[in-house]
Order: sequence, then C-alpha cells, then structure tokens
Amino acid sequence: MDIPSLPTDNLYKFLAIAGVMLFGFSFAFPMVQIDELDLKYAVWRSDLDLMGLEIQIADESIKMAEGRKNLSSKEVLELKRNNQDNRRKLLQIKNKLRELDVIHQRIIFYRWFFVGGIILGAVMAFAGFGLWYYRIQRPLDIQLKKSRSI
Repeated sequence: MDIPSLPTDNLYKFLAIAGVMLFGFSFAFPMVQIDELDLKYAVWRSDLDLMGLEIQIADESIKMAEGRKNLSSKEVLELKRNNQDNRRKLLQIKNKLRELDVIHQRIIFYRWFFVGGIILGAVMAFAGFGLWYYRIQRPLDIQLKKSRSI
C-alpha cells in the first residue's frame, strides 16, 4: 500500500497544503476540547450550586437551634458537627471555584487557538496557492501555450 507523500517539490504547494491542514486542525481540535470543557464546567457549576444550597440549609438550621435557649449537650454536639461540615463544604466550594477558573482559562485559550489557527491557516493557504499559481503554474501555462502555437 502506497501512502501519498506531501508535495515537497515546490515550497508554495507545501505552504498551501500546510495552511489547509492547519486550518482544518485549528477548526476541529479546539471545538472538541471546548465541548468537553463546557460540559465539565456545567456539571461542576451545578455541583457548586447544590453545595451552596446545602450550606444555606445547614446555616438556617444552626440559626434556628441557636434561637432556642436551653440546648442539650447532644444538640450542641450536633451544631458543632454541622458547623464543621459547613466549613468542609466551604473549602470544597473554594477548590471547585479554583478548578472552574482553570477550566475557564483553558476554554479562553482554546478559543484564541481556534481563531489564531484559522486565520494563520487561511493566510498560509491563500498565500501558498496564490504564489504557486502566479509564479509557477501561470508561466508553465504560458510556456505550454507558446509550444502548442509553434
């Protein structure tokens, strides 16, 4: 099985094909990455909202219990445990927020990669095909036309 090789006989053709490949890669790769990260971002955002709701409910129950004057030692222990759980959940939320910031930064990077790669690929392809046509193909066509008229 023969694998076709890239045209290295002419720098312009190589530039054009490399531009087309860069254009295609810059379109496909970031889109896949952005879709995966957007999905992860949405899932983590909903987890974060759920944790916030749990903390709010726990805080309200603590406030209600504090409003009562005579608390048993068991209820005090339960309040302390709820307070520790709230602190743990708050740390989890802070960690999730940091992770969400990292995901957001990656999404921004991939969007810039998408735009930059498409622009660079289009310029390379346009320049390569244009230079190849005007500097190589057109003179060959003129030469062929002259040889046929002789």
